[in-house]
Amino acid sequence: MIRASLKNIPVKQQLILMICAISFISLLMASTSFVIYDRYSYKQHLIHEATILARIIASHSATAVAYNDVYEARANLESLGIDATLVSACIKAENGRLIAMYSRQYYQPIEEAGKSIPGVTCLADKDFIAEFNGDFLDLIQPILWEETQKIGQLHLRVSLAELNRRFTAFSVVMLLIVLLVSMVAIALSSKIQSFISAPLLALAQTANTINRFKDYSLRARTDRQDELGQLVQAFNGMLDTIELQNRALLHANEHLEDEVQARTAELRATNRELEAFTYSVSHDLRSPLRSVDGFSAALMEDCAPQLDEIGRDYIARIRAASQRMGNLIDSLLHLSRVSRQDMKYSTVDLAQLAHEIVDNLRVAHPERVVEFASPPSLLAQGDRDLLRIVLENLLSNAWKYTGKMANPRVELSAYDREGEVIYCVRDNGAGFDMKYVDKLFGPFQRLHRDQEFEGLGIGLATVARIIHRHGGEIWAEGQVDDGAAFYFTLQPY
Repeated sequence: MIRASLKNIPVKQQLILMICAISFISLLMASTSFVIYDRYSYKQHLIHEATILARIIASHSATAVAYNDVYEARANLESLGIDATLVSACIKAENGRLIAMYSRQYYQPIEEAGKSIPGVTCLADKDFIAEFNGDFLDLIQPILWEETQKIGQLHLRVSLAELNRRFTAFSVVMLLIVLLVSMVAIALSSKIQSFISAPLLALAQTANTINRFKDYSLRARTDRQDELGQLVQAFNGMLDTIELQNRALLHANEHLEDEVQARTAELRATNRELEAFTYSVSHDLRSPLRSVDGFSAALMEDCAPQLDEIGRDYIARIRAASQRMGNLIDSLLHLSRVSRQDMKYSTVDLAQLAHEIVDNLRVAHPERVVEFASPPSLLAQGDRDLLRIVLENLLSNAWKYTGKMANPRVELSAYDREGEVIYCVRDNGAGFDMKYVDKLFGPFQRLHRDQEFEGLGIGLATVARIIHRHGGEIWAEGQVDDGAAFYFTLQPY
């Protein structure tokens, strides 16, 4: 969260914060280390001083302990009063018997020498030498007779109040130093940061001006040779490239409209030529075909008795070929018109169109009983006339290829695929081999012989062109003698 906040403030303030943060953390760590080291050194010094004092008192008290002279032992302990940090002291014999006790806070009468003082801790029977307990230093010194035989122990309790006061004072001083140096760092960083931030701010201002006015002739200025200078030079080099590309783009745009108009005129001329060629082909090919078909029919009617069976079969074949050629010309013209027809988008109910087409198929083939299934309504966006052609071809094919099935079934459905609607026409007819699926949507490509199922191979090519004009896709799945399914999508307008 802190990094995200830093990204939203100016570079100038980021540099100031960075310098101040580094200075503050460095000083704080150094000050903390110094205070901790001073406290440690003071403790070691305190132990050293207390040990020397304990050795002196222990040495002077050896005779008193050896002869159980409580008065001399007490006198030795009272001499500790010169050390203001000493809180209490006591001497015990080796057998644990109390010899003498001293407390800075309590005065013990002379007649009570050798007795314990209430509230005073005596740890002379412990084995440790020096130990810090809370606000005190406890130090135990053995008392030796003739420097060889241990006859007792001396316990000194030293107050750490002076150490705590010293630590508090040092901490306050160090904190003040850190704050003072931090303030100096802020003042200095405010001056120094401009050396780094000024080129960046100038570069940002130049970039904003260029972005606002789209003037790519502007350049950033710098007299530096470091990384910031290299950044400015790279920025200017990028502007040189952009300016050249912009000039080329403006030049291209100036001629683009003329080029588009020229190409549009060429396209219109080509379309007119194509329409004229189509009309010419239709008219010029139909006339001889009509003649061939007409004279063949007349020959059959007038001269049939003079012809044998083979002659009549030849004439029937001539008529069938001419009629097939006529149907082929009609299909080609229809395919050509589909590619050029203007599209009028609207909301189309594919289910309603499918029922109308199926009703026409049932009228045309009353001898067939085909089960047809579709949802009550199936809305799509597209050209109604072109989508009718799509369904007519797909449903007619399904109707045709289920002709040899005992229980023929044709279905129109749709489903959602990641937010895209997939439409499907499925049948349980003859199907096809999937290794030939790439040939399905090409003109004049057929996967069945004419003796099995009649057709020209134009219908699916027409369907594919219409779907592609709608910005969609079409594909098929099938299996021999197990039906086929044709899927297609429509791009919303």
